[in-house]
Amino acid sequence: MNRQIFTKQVIFWTIVLASITAVVMMYGIIVGYQILDSRAKATMIAIPTATAEALEVHYQKGLGYINIER
Repeated sequence: MNRQIFTKQVIFWTIVLASITAVVMMYGIIVGYQILDSRAKATMIAIPTATAEALEVHYQKGLGYINIER
């Protein structure tokens, strides 16, 4: 009789542990995706700024009228 109770407890705690592990893994994936998404957004915001700054430097140096087609 005690062996049946022990087996049921082991099964119960195994299910609980597996559920907690699954939730923690899903949370980690979501947080990881949000971090990557925020980095991608920051990169997309930074690129036009860098381009605008580069154009300003070229303009200040007198290179503002470079032939773009080259």
